[in-house]
Order: sequence, then C-alpha cells, then structure tokens
Amino acid sequence: MNPRFVKRLIAQGEGPTVEFKREVDLSTREGQAEFCKDLMSLANIMKSVGRTSYLLIGVDDDGSIVGMKEPLSHRQLKDAADLYCQPPIVFRYWQGLVDGKLVGLITIPQSYRKPHKFKREFSSDKKRIAEHTVFTRHLSHVVIASPEEIVALDQEAALERRRRARLLAMAVMLAVALLIPLLIVSGVAYARPIQEFATLIFPQGLPLLPSGYDPSLAPLHVEQVDRMLREMGSGPQPFKAIYQSRVVASFSPNEYVSNITLEYRDPKNWKATVRANYGLVAYQGGGELIYAVRDGVYYEIDPLSKRYAPGDYIRYRNPFGVIDEVIGIRAPFDQLQTVLHSITVDMGKQYKPWRKMVRISGRLARVYERQAGVDALHFESELHGSSVEKVYVDVERNIVLRYEAVANLKGKVKRKEESAQYEIGFEVISYGNPVEIDWSFIKD
Repeated sequence: MNPRFVKRLIAQGEGPTVEFKREVDLSTREGQAEFCKDLMSLANIMKSVGRTSYLLIGVDDDGSIVGMKEPLSHRQLKDAADLYCQPPIVFRYWQGLVDGKLVGLITIPQSYRKPHKFKREFSSDKKRIAEHTVFTRHLSHVVIASPEEIVALDQEAALERRRRARLLAMAVMLAVALLIPLLIVSGVAYARPIQEFATLIFPQGLPLLPSGYDPSLAPLHVEQVDRMLREMGSGPQPFKAIYQSRVVASFSPNEYVSNITLEYRDPKNWKATVRANYGLVAYQGGGELIYAVRDGVYYEIDPLSKRYAPGDYIRYRNPFGVIDEVIGIRAPFDQLQTVLHSITVDMGKQYKPWRKMVRISGRLARVYERQAGVDALHFESELHGSSVEKVYVDVERNIVLRYEAVANLKGKVKRKEESAQYEIGFEVISYGNPVEIDWSFIKD
C-alpha cells in the first residue's frame, strides 16, 4: 500500500466500493455505531459489484484530503467493529502521509460470511438501529438491505464457503504430503491465505494461526509512540522507568551523559530525578535537578535557598514532559547541539514491526524499528550518518516497555576527519506495582 494507490482511489470518487470519511470518532457509542454502519455496508456487497471495498479516513466527500485529527490503530478499529458487527468483518488497515496529511485506508476483501448484521440494538437521541439490521450500498449511498438482498448475500456467501472448503481440502492433502504442518508450527509458513482457510473450521481462530489480520504487524507511527507514553504518564497505573543517554564526539573533549529516573504513582504524585553533566542541569543544578508533583503541587528549586519549594503553577502535568524539554525522548540529536550548530534528521513517520517477538521482564513485546539519515552542519564542519531506533511495545497492554536509539556520524570538521556517536536507552523496569516515592528532598 502506498500514497499513489490512495490518490487513485480518491480520483475514482465515491461509489459502491469506495467510501470517504472526513473523520471517524471512536470515543462515543454513536461514533462507533456510525463507523460499523459504513464498514458493514462495504462488506455486504455482491461479488458482481466488486471483490474489494475501501473506506478512506481523512478524505472529505468531495475528494479533498483534510487529514486525520489523530492516528488510529487497527486494534481500535477492530474493537469498535466487533462491538456491533456480526459475524466479525475481516479487514486490513493502513495509514500514512498523503500530500503531507495523515490518511487512513481500510481494505475490506470479499466476505464469505455475509450478510453481516448489527449484533445489538443502538439507540440515541439522533438515531436508532435495530438488532439484526443489515446495511448495504446502492451506488455511493448506505441503505438498509431488503429481504431479497439479504437472501442473495447469504446464497452468494454459501457458494463462496463451499468453494473455499474445496480449496481447503486440497491444501490439507498437499500440506500432509509435503510436511507443511511442521513448517506452520515452526512459524516458517505463516501467511494470510492459511489464516483465512483456518477460519472455515475455527471461526475464532487457531492459537498458532490467529484468524484475520494481526494488528501488531501493522506499522507503528511516531504519534502512536508519543500517545502511548503520554497515556502511561497520566493514567492510573504506577510505574518506574529509567532513561539514559550518551554523546561522544572525537572533536570535543567532553562526553555528554544524562540519566533520568521516573517514579510515578498517579497523576498527582510523581518524581523525575535528572542527572547530567551539561545544559540546564549542570549549570543550575550542579549536575542534578528534580522535577516533582506531590499531592497535585509542583515543586521547583528555590535559587536563593537551593531548596525545593512549591511553584506558582504546575509546570509539568506529565513526567514525560520533563524528558521532552530537558533532553527529548525521541530527539536524540538535540544533545549534539552542544558541539554542532545545525542538525537535520530525515526521519520516517513509521516504525516497521518485526515478526519475531521478545520477552522483557516476562512480558511479550513486539519490536518496531525505523532508520533515518542524519546531517550535521556547523560553519566549516559537515557530518553525515544514519540512526536506528527500536521501540518495544507490550502486545497486551499497548505500552512502550523499552526504547533504543543509536546514531553514528562521520565527516570533516575544520577540514579534519572526525566522528560523533549518540546512544539512548529508555526502559520501564516496573509497571502496575506500587511505587513509594522519597520526598525527603522537600524541606517543609
């Protein structure tokens, strides 16, 4: 999937298999019901109309690209669809930048479990949708399917299921003959067609072959990483995390090192201890500064007494704001400003997922990775290089367990071959466990 394909769909305009949505609001039941209504109408089309349907998010009815207000994950869309759609609708989700604006594309393949119906009744002040209502499309309009259309959809789906059953039988015989089951168990032959065949016998999916699309294999956007951190730093679960970074440049006598310990109990009680040998921390704090909110009161250092006292306002409402301002959780090259004048980073907007997962503190995590080109300029200096970032996301709780970034640059500084290296590490060492914060630094 790429932006050019999205542009072709937009140029094609709305029709029986293409729907434009300016935005999708999944924060309310009404928004979820409206989304399911559109999704269901695209899934309930006859094969003669089209084999694949598309729902574009962030595109106005006239085809103009307005962009999504905030990114959506496959899990969010799937949870909303499963709330009202029965049987569940299989779809794929892609989102990316099109003409500089974030656009989401839902691809709905031809369904063999039609007709899809509303699982439960929905009622609000503005609309009511009865249980078992079936929606389909007449040209670009969403309509309630007639009894004749429902029968036709059911018959067509039955024919498709029989055809797939025959293919499944052939595939099983071939698999036995070629020992493919052994490859499937080992994860070598993991493919979408096998998943779809498996749903004929096991509609809820097999443990080794989950039905439908695996949302954890979708690319992860930068905005989603930010949102995970913000939600973790303002939610009900306590946590403790460590952030460390290091910058070394061959043309600088100093090594720039920082360490931040985050202790979070709840939104009104958290502490960030920052240790660094450069910048604001070194100049004003003598190597250490503490940012803290205790019982909803923000504490800052008094320049006269050198003691921590209540501030006039809460400067930070989230502990990750400290990292963003003081160092930067995902701005590793800011630290190189100490030794260079201008840093240019060509960052992609997406992290690509690894199929293989790892365990961190006993939790199963998906690894996402992205690469970037880095250019650093300073008068007669010019360095070029690349960076690699990795994000480890807990697949169950959808939180960032670990973050790593490494950058290497080489080039000429004042006509001399030089180099610079940057390393960063961020890890959640405890999540959900009680956190006791030491407030002894506050002098009452």
